[in-house]
Amino acid sequence: MVAALVDLHLLDARRETFGDSTARGQRLDVDSLRAATLAVHGLDTAAFNAALSGLAAEPARIRTVYDSVIVRLNAANIALRQRD
Repeated sequence: MVAALVDLHLLDARRETFGDSTARGQRLDVDSLRAATLAVHGLDTAAFNAALSGLAAEPARIRTVYDSVIVRLNAANIALRQRD
């Protein structure tokens, strides 16, 4: 679940940073990208939403999951900055 959340956050960040268009001016199909991202992690939208609902019912567990998400996103950010 952590890896899927990280990838979804990165997808959303890409969209916020660059918009909904590709370099060729084509519109991104965000729903398809989200579905493909979830599929990489063995999930579909329904399974992801069910897992998220389950986490929402357990505040301590969701905190642990999101702490892990933040750690991974920060590590990815540091790695990107070191490449530049």
